[in-house]
Amino acid sequence: MLKKIIVIIIVTTLLTSCITMKVGKDSPPMVDFGTPIIGHFRNKDIAKGILYTSFFLTFVLSAVLFAPAGDTGRAIIPIDRTISDPIFYASIGSSAASLIGSTVDTAVTYQIYNSKIIKLNNIPFDPKGTIKKYEAINNFIIKQEEDKMQKAEDSRFEGYKETLELYRKKLIDGTVTDDELLLIERSEYFKENLKNELGYYTINKNKEKK
Repeated sequence: MLKKIIVIIIVTTLLTSCITMKVGKDSPPMVDFGTPIIGHFRNKDIAKGILYTSFFLTFVLSAVLFAPAGDTGRAIIPIDRTISDPIFYASIGSSAASLIGSTVDTAVTYQIYNSKIIKLNNIPFDPKGTIKKYEAINNFIIKQEEDKMQKAEDSRFEGYKETLELYRKKLIDGTVTDDELLLIERSEYFKENLKNELGYYTINKNKEKK
């Protein structure tokens, strides 16, 4: 009976997840936290988190209302124990099923959700390897960020190279301004790459003074 309840709860919430959770190329990977209910909220799977919380609290409340109590052993709701006892035990079982189902569901959703991200991004992944889907996606994201930073660095360097050639020409022509000369002197990059031209410019300036 407990297994049936767990299966029903998981199927219901998986269908809910398909409707509410959208997976895109840039979606963050999901984590298999292995904790009931809280794992859904931590994965921002709010719909499931609320649904499992509602299931759990409803079953717990039902167990409290139909639990045998007092000297008579009668439940809070005054009905015959032949009716209240089965409801009480079913509620206890369903409460446990909600927690177990939530944990299993997080693991199942983790696999489905992350598999879609891997497929959308064509991320190399070996199911038999030691790298988990979460790690494979994170490694891919890190590599993307590194590539983006490298491209920005390359672009910035290209800009430096253009400026370098401009300063080189001005030093040879003697048309460099005092501000540009100060900038060259303060920059290790420009100073190192233009040391010959700086020497040439300095010699010519000294000749002009004489």
